[in-house]
Amino acid sequence: MNDTYCKVWIPRRNFEYLTYKNTAEHALPEGIRVLVPLRNEQVVGYIVGQEEKANITFPRIKSISEIIDKAPMFPKGLLKLIRWASIYYMRPWGEFMHAALPSGLHVSHKMKVTITQKGTLKTLSLEKLPRPEQAILEFIAERKTVSYGTLRKEFPTTSIFRILQQMHDQHYILIKQELEEASSRSRFKSAIELVRHPEENDKLTKKQQSVIDILIDKGRNTLREELKQDITVSSSVLKALERKGLVRLYEEVVQREVLWPDMLSSEEKIVLTDDQQNAFTTLSALLDKETFNVSLLHGVTGSGKTELYIQLIERTVAAGKSALLLMPEIALVPAMMNRFKMAFGTSIGILHSGLNQAERAEQWIKVKNGDVRIVMGVRSAVFAPLSNIGVIIVDEEHDDSYKQTENPRYHARDSAIMRGKIENALVVLGSATPSLESFHWTQKQIYSYIHLPKRIHEAVMPGINIVDMRTEYKETGDPYFSGVLLREMESCLHKQQQAMILLNRRGYANYLLCRECGQTVECSRCSISLHYHRQYHALVCHYCGLQQAVPEQCPNCHSEFISYIGSGTERIEALLTEKFPAAKIARLDSDIARSHKKLLQLLSDFSYRKIDIMIGTSIIGKGHHFPYVTLVGVISADSALSLPDFRSAEKTFQLITQVAGRAGRGEHEGTVIIQSFLPEHYAIQASQFHDYAQFYNKEIAFRSHLQYPPFISLVNIVVSATRKTQALEAGKALVTMIRSESNGSLKALGPSPSPIFKIANKHRYHILVKLFKREPGKKAIAAALAYFQQTYPRITYTCDVDPISIL
Repeated sequence: MNDTYCKVWIPRRNFEYLTYKNTAEHALPEGIRVLVPLRNEQVVGYIVGQEEKANITFPRIKSISEIIDKAPMFPKGLLKLIRWASIYYMRPWGEFMHAALPSGLHVSHKMKVTITQKGTLKTLSLEKLPRPEQAILEFIAERKTVSYGTLRKEFPTTSIFRILQQMHDQHYILIKQELEEASSRSRFKSAIELVRHPEENDKLTKKQQSVIDILIDKGRNTLREELKQDITVSSSVLKALERKGLVRLYEEVVQREVLWPDMLSSEEKIVLTDDQQNAFTTLSALLDKETFNVSLLHGVTGSGKTELYIQLIERTVAAGKSALLLMPEIALVPAMMNRFKMAFGTSIGILHSGLNQAERAEQWIKVKNGDVRIVMGVRSAVFAPLSNIGVIIVDEEHDDSYKQTENPRYHARDSAIMRGKIENALVVLGSATPSLESFHWTQKQIYSYIHLPKRIHEAVMPGINIVDMRTEYKETGDPYFSGVLLREMESCLHKQQQAMILLNRRGYANYLLCRECGQTVECSRCSISLHYHRQYHALVCHYCGLQQAVPEQCPNCHSEFISYIGSGTERIEALLTEKFPAAKIARLDSDIARSHKKLLQLLSDFSYRKIDIMIGTSIIGKGHHFPYVTLVGVISADSALSLPDFRSAEKTFQLITQVAGRAGRGEHEGTVIIQSFLPEHYAIQASQFHDYAQFYNKEIAFRSHLQYPPFISLVNIVVSATRKTQALEAGKALVTMIRSESNGSLKALGPSPSPIFKIANKHRYHILVKLFKREPGKKAIAAALAYFQQTYPRITYTCDVDPISIL
């Protein structure tokens, strides 16, 4: 056959693809993984395209070393989504393939070097090899077999790959190439199979007979650990039975079981309200059409959106199709898993970061093989390898957590909508506080609109009391708790009900302040104060992760008059423990949620009323259903309003409305206390009356006037460098390049210092690009960035399409 060439994307490299010669007898499909040579090593890459003619001369083109996959790991529809995401978010195609595949299935290449007999004799010979070859050969001889990576670490200044090739050619060593999966897809356990029943001449001991009796009684193959529950038996007993031909000992593949939550739930069969039934009728009709449609399900908190999801998925599965449910936060997964377990059992694919590598890999393979047709998970589950999708549900569609903050910077909600279009599926976006963009598209009749204006079970929306902390602080001197909040908490505890207190800031204190010179302790790598975390007794940077000991003196003037200023969830927990010593108090923030087991236990304990007061960040305000919560308090409700971000008012309204919705979802009415230093702000005023329309009308007018989404599209580019002047110069050059390519399709603003100017020792300037014509504008940016990379190869930049935050 004629020479053909493949485009190969390689993880963690800065180029979009490299060209390699295809030596196979057939064309290699896009999406499969291959092993290719790169400089002095073999690396794993993804096929992202074909070329009939290479752009470079043949002697410089290397061949593909090995084909890893027989077929692409991704279904056709998912491959189309990945291809779209690559173009839309302006990132290499292979990067999305790599991100879509669970890390447990990532394959890496290992090169093992083994000494030969000739090599061993050479180390003993008086005639030595030249240095450093002799030292390398002796190092290998000491260990018999050693990895290429170990040799590179031991001999960092040596051309190790070239020397190994020479020694291999001289037969001093053997080089073995191995492909290794990040984690095994399967785990094995010792099992026993009964081959035949014993006869008189078998002459069994008491232990042997007991084992046979148990196997006969069970009537199936039995794991060794199961047998141990009935009888203590040694390996010698089992091996003796195997020698007699009575049993077979073998290793059995065992599926890892996902940890299902234990949470209090009602066993009552749910009867849909009139509003729910009307919504279900509308959504069912759209589902039955088997054509692409996006519907916004706008239901107040507690209106029963989850029950609609369940019945819609039941209908989808009954029609022989599959369903995908996305949630924004891992903290929401347990409650939803609990509801779905009651409806569908445990035959559901679960994909989220709380699973370890092997568990995620197994879940992914189960989905790919069609063993399950319902998948639930967080952001990355949008890339679940489902086929024949009937419905995609995005719960809490407004939530920022759907946006990936690292490359590739995709938005799972928008990607889910595109996947629905590719699969001809119904996409349901559910929220009590829809994003401005989604609601705007319903007004333009691009999305269908379904409204649930009332709570189920005739529950009423909680009353919201806004406390002006300017007046309160003057009267009490307490910056954290108003008198009305403390009184309501005391009443709540007296009635043996539960309370939730939200402060959207983790840690114990905002910063450490010297009262002598006025200096704060800042991160040495970022232009931001360090936060004090009492659980670590350390100062922590919330951006680069730096931790350092708490100083006993001011680093600037050496004064001992240093104080903790501001508050985080840890401090609120400590203060409430002092005020209510008899109450059982717990905290839920990202520090706690890092441990999936701790998260499950905490939510389970709260659902069973083992906890009286739950303190947390925005995690506690999203989608939870705890029927005994009657009080919600919000501390510093307006903290986000001071941020230089055009979405700050929207985020504030959504957060207050969502957390307020946790109160009064059961038999008892709820009360919400909102503490604010800006109580007159329209976002806070609208949240007091659960009035989405009031907020939307006010906010959409600002967006229109200032030309922000949904009226135009944004791309935020951040240029960073260790030297401030270098970053600024590169930023100015990039703006010039973008404007020269624009042809009226965009407006580039900046470069301006990013609100957080330095992160991890990199000075940051951002360029905000407003796209008036999306596709021409993005092509102009892509062309400018390609030229920028060639001109400034050592300058780091990030390009964020449709940014959620511009900090």
